[in-house]
Amino acid sequence: MSATNKPLLLVGFRRGSLRAARKLGLSPRLVHDKPLPDDIAVDLPAAHRRMLPLAQAAQAVPELLAGQAPAAVLATGEGSVIPAANIRAAFGLPGNTVDTAQRCADKITMKRAMQAAAIKTTKWRTVDPRIAPARQADDLIDALGLPLVVKQSQASGSRGQVIARTRAQVVDVLTTISTPESMLAEQFVHGREMSVESFVEGGKVVFTNPTAYLVPTFANLVPAPLSCELQAAIETLNAQAVAALGVERGMTHLEVYLTPSGPLFGELAIRPPGGRIMQLLQRSWGFSPWQAAIELELGRATTLPTKPKRTSAVWLLHPGPGRLKAIHGLQTAEQTPGIRQVRCRVEAGDEIKTRQGTGQDVGFIEAEGADPKAVEGALRTAFGALSFEFAEAGE
Repeated sequence: MSATNKPLLLVGFRRGSLRAARKLGLSPRLVHDKPLPDDIAVDLPAAHRRMLPLAQAAQAVPELLAGQAPAAVLATGEGSVIPAANIRAAFGLPGNTVDTAQRCADKITMKRAMQAAAIKTTKWRTVDPRIAPARQADDLIDALGLPLVVKQSQASGSRGQVIARTRAQVVDVLTTISTPESMLAEQFVHGREMSVESFVEGGKVVFTNPTAYLVPTFANLVPAPLSCELQAAIETLNAQAVAALGVERGMTHLEVYLTPSGPLFGELAIRPPGGRIMQLLQRSWGFSPWQAAIELELGRATTLPTKPKRTSAVWLLHPGPGRLKAIHGLQTAEQTPGIRQVRCRVEAGDEIKTRQGTGQDVGFIEAEGADPKAVEGALRTAFGALSFEFAEAGE
């Protein structure tokens, strides 16, 4: 059986990955850890999908693939990276190894790899569960200063991250965390945060896109307008990080801090980004990043664009938790010049949960155009027209 006829195994559900697999004429098999939307569940035969914790994904493979080896295994999210690498290793498939996956999935291991490669990164310390919170707070503040960022070593989308601005807050965080052995503390970086999306083939970066974080975790713009000098510095940092972590192929998402002394490494993930960046890449560059990610995983030669066609931006909507009473300004936002679309998935009476990470939103605003400043202006104007009214207690 040729590789083309073998099934493609997707670890973790992302709608775009299924669509791209079908457009490429592939037969996708899916391991997912949350219930699928109704349209996907109906469209994908039950025999081609299994729901279970992604750490147990390998257990579903024999039945899902009917004893075949998959054509390729694609990790679609952060929780998929290590399970996908383990499955590749079990079948002897090329691609990112288990060691690479572990370096990219665990922030502590990643930071050590950056230090070994002499790549400038944020100052950090591990949280030691053997040290009393009050004493450890003093040690961390002496080493890293305030504010202090405390985060999980294996998490994405800012989940589990806390910015402590006082000693009392640091002590409180250290006292209440349930798994201190998997936490680290970082120096708060005073600088603009952005990301770099890349495609890697044979260990070499073959496509690079800079993404501006207009409002971190909420609003993104693609491609970021950068000077030639800054663009070159970021591309160099990205290539160095890819090499230091041993990335062999696929898509990467690098978070970078722009500081007065130059770009500073934040984190690098070996999976497609969230925050609707995949959609922005498609709109701005005129190609399907999901298809490119699959083709690279299959080892196929892929032609990627060298120049963007337009600027695209998105603002993810999440007004905070509570019972929604009304939404105001939707029509005004939709009619703002430069706005491509406004989507809102909630209505009066809905209960909105607390946002745990960038993957959670209740809708979005998309803008696009030829001029980055005009696109950003349209996005901010449309967002400013919206307001969410919440019900008071007892209403």
